[in-house]
Amino acid sequence: MTTECVPEQVFEVRSLGGVPVVTPPVELDIGNAEQFGAVLAAAGREQATLVVDMTSTEFCDSSGIGVLAVAVSRAQAAGGELRLVVGSPAVRKVLAITGMDSICVMFDRLPDAVPGLQPAP
Repeated sequence: MTTECVPEQVFEVRSLGGVPVVTPPVELDIGNAEQFGAVLAAAGREQATLVVDMTSTEFCDSSGIGVLAVAVSRAQAAGGELRLVVGSPAVRKVLAITGMDSICVMFDRLPDAVPGLQPAP
């Protein structure tokens, strides 16, 4: 029996206008959901509001949705919110079907999702 080693995914974390912005990879699924949750928890330690830039994410399964739901609860408990930037119609549909679009704020563009940042015209 062989064991496959799943390479660690890269989750970009940066600050934009003083707000942490986490960018998950193209696919967000059971293979990287645990790491995604750890990255979101770490990014949200200093700031209650957190932005997840999912503009490059084309797939998100129930594991990813679960991690996002935990992040919403954590942000709300700290007086903030989880803001999602979603580009893929498929990901947006999954978020709508699961009700995530009713418990977090969704945006089409990153500048619109960052509080206090002036959106480009």
